[in-house]
Amino acid sequence: MSVATKPSQFTDYANRADPYPLYAALREAGPVVRQDDGSYLVTTYYDIRTLANDPRLSADPRSLTPGTGGALAQEEESNLRRSFIRLDPPEHDRLRDVAMEPFGPPHSPRFIHGMRTDLTRIVTGLLDAFEGKDQVDIVDEFAYQRPVAASFSSPRATATRGASRTPTASSPTAPTTST
Repeated sequence: MSVATKPSQFTDYANRADPYPLYAALREAGPVVRQDDGSYLVTTYYDIRTLANDPRLSADPRSLTPGTGGALAQEEESNLRRSFIRLDPPEHDRLRDVAMEPFGPPHSPRFIHGMRTDLTRIVTGLLDAFEGKDQVDIVDEFAYQRPVAASFSSPRATATRGASRTPTASSPTAPTTST
């Protein structure tokens, strides 16, 4: 299999236990690899960081030249609402600020600290579930479960969600209050 198709293997569950041969193949190919769909895979932190801050590049599929973009363009054809992650500044920055408002300064600087008891209970419960098991999938059984459990079982997080001000892509400026 060519290096140009290796990145798709990272999402293959069968490769999760030992991704290091894939990492080695990407390192051998160099920091930038052209993919089969015409896109580029950039593998070094500093190159990715530089590209992420380059205003000539866009995360928004609406900015693509027609006929380019491969999987990126196909993904946007779904019926799902657009995520602010796939928007460019300043729209992305504004929506990120609204989404993050309940979680930290200056609006609620002790929010996460106030969840300490709930988080301790959740983590203890997840770790206790490992008892008696010879093998666990730390991603599926802990790393994924912890933030999901914290988001949906913490009374403090639930109370915050009750007064959501997070705009949607269909109405990006209209705060909503649910009861």
